[in-house]
Amino acid sequence: MGRVLGGKYRIEARIGSGGSGVVYRALDQDLRRRVAIKLMLKAYSGDAAFMKGFAAEARASAQLSHPGIVRIYDWRTENDEPFLVMELMENGSLSDLYRSQVRLSRPQIAEVGLSTAQALAYAHDHKLLHRDIKPANLLFDHSGRVRLADFGLVQVLSGTTITEAGNRVLGTPRYMSPEQAEGTKTLPVSDVYSLGLVLFEAITGYFPFVGDSALLIAQARLHQRVENPNPGDELLEVVMPMIARNANDRPFASEVAALLAGVASRLGVPAPIAFAPSALESPEAIMDATRFEPAPGIVAAGALTEGLTEMAGASATRVLVAQPPRPPESGPDAAKHRRWPWILALLLLALSGGGLAAYHYLRPIRVPALAGRSGSYATALLRRDGFLHTAETFGYSASYPAGEVTAVSPGSGSTALANSEITLAISKGHAPIKLSNLAGTAGADAVQRLTRLGFVVSRSYAYSATVAAGTVISQSLKPGTYRFRTRVSLVVSSGPPPRPVPNIYQDTQSQASAQLSAAGFSASFQQAYSNTIPAGEAISQSPAAGQVEAYGSQVVVTISLGPHYVQVPNVVGDRLATAEAALSAAGFSVQVDPIFDKGKVFLENPTAGSTALYGSAVVLAAQ
Repeated sequence: MGRVLGGKYRIEARIGSGGSGVVYRALDQDLRRRVAIKLMLKAYSGDAAFMKGFAAEARASAQLSHPGIVRIYDWRTENDEPFLVMELMENGSLSDLYRSQVRLSRPQIAEVGLSTAQALAYAHDHKLLHRDIKPANLLFDHSGRVRLADFGLVQVLSGTTITEAGNRVLGTPRYMSPEQAEGTKTLPVSDVYSLGLVLFEAITGYFPFVGDSALLIAQARLHQRVENPNPGDELLEVVMPMIARNANDRPFASEVAALLAGVASRLGVPAPIAFAPSALESPEAIMDATRFEPAPGIVAAGALTEGLTEMAGASATRVLVAQPPRPPESGPDAAKHRRWPWILALLLLALSGGGLAAYHYLRPIRVPALAGRSGSYATALLRRDGFLHTAETFGYSASYPAGEVTAVSPGSGSTALANSEITLAISKGHAPIKLSNLAGTAGADAVQRLTRLGFVVSRSYAYSATVAAGTVISQSLKPGTYRFRTRVSLVVSSGPPPRPVPNIYQDTQSQASAQLSAAGFSASFQQAYSNTIPAGEAISQSPAAGQVEAYGSQVVVTISLGPHYVQVPNVVGDRLATAEAALSAAGFSVQVDPIFDKGKVFLENPTAGSTALYGSAVVLAAQ
């Protein structure tokens, strides 16, 4: 371009624009280094309050020296145009990455959040707030490190911000904190909130607030609490407190940095970011600059149409001034007088090449494919292609996240005149989903039903003496209508709690059965002889009395058959060894008379044919 500012900064190329001015790449001819020049609109030079604030805050920002903050080298005014000289960020902004369809990995998000939180902590320690944290202000240097831009200058420079009394800028509507949206005092944790929204959007891929305008989106955060879509996610566990509605519930930037440092170390070293050049302006800037309408008494710090003008390729905003009405003509020559200006205008149009201008407005243009694009980005694409008029309608969609285009009219691929209106159907997100009372429903069926509706379901178990095992006892949310992907927790019954086994020793079989049943156990029975326990009474049980077992489990009870008597076999005349074997087989023990202990048995006691207790001794004498 060749223009030189300040006697030393030679402009080389335009690299961006915003509501307050245009950004150029330039060469510092004295130091032989490339810098970024932000040239403000001339309209600001006549604003004494702006120029005073511009100078004061430029000096303040120039004092900040941190690897996570873009440095301010110089500020001047030339030909009634104020400008800033800053570090050149060669890899563009986070907004540029989004426009290039680049999604950051989890380690990359953690690294971006950590670096930005460290920069905020440093600035807050130096008593300076940013108040306009957004993707367009997160820039990447040649090494890929994120740097925070426009620090402290947002109060006087942002064309997409709103101001309260005294021209104190509150922030960009899309990312402002609740207290900024209310117009109350901005705090250090207001910056933390805005950074939290940026990180939430990067992690989840969607923006948590929905509204038909930037102002309504800003106001939504006053009444809506953001739910964690994935509890247990360690990155989201850091982010969710950052976007708490109550400022007192948010951590300070230094605390956020400490938490993100731990997460970043666990996620590992991030891969290099795939940067790509971008041909369009920031979608956030376009949205904020064109759709936010200040309320009475609220002053926009830049022309609301400027972003659209830049997108259309114009060099400045044009203002059409209505002319005062002229009295109508009457009389016989009135018709002629009314016709000749039109004839003259057509002649002049033809002579001056007006046909080309008419063609610019009436030429056919192919409507691009816009489904899945953000509304602001789709509008920017239409402006770039030459369409002059766009409109938006809003409706629920099960296929597209909130803020994305679901359809375009006329349809994508068709042609329309440049001067015709293109209508974008914008998703409000999934329609609300209905939750019913699930108590008493089978747990597996309830989980399947809720998941199909779009709830995020978790399930826990608890003992219940009244609700059958596997059945829902309770739910975390009352029946009603909720946002898609709302989290609901179910408590499912594990049946009655475990309990000790009762003691049924020496109970009869019927008594043991009744006592075990009353305690919640089932019983099975077996029989055995007992020389000590009367017949019909319980000898033993398994599990043992007092042992804690699951409700409904089985207890095995052994019932006595009484003493075990057997008949003594006849071994008289048998050799001693044969007799001993026969008695042992019958269940007796054998005692041999020590005097008569050889040869054949001639005596046994008890006598053969009599009965004796199983296991008792039989005395033998042999010779």
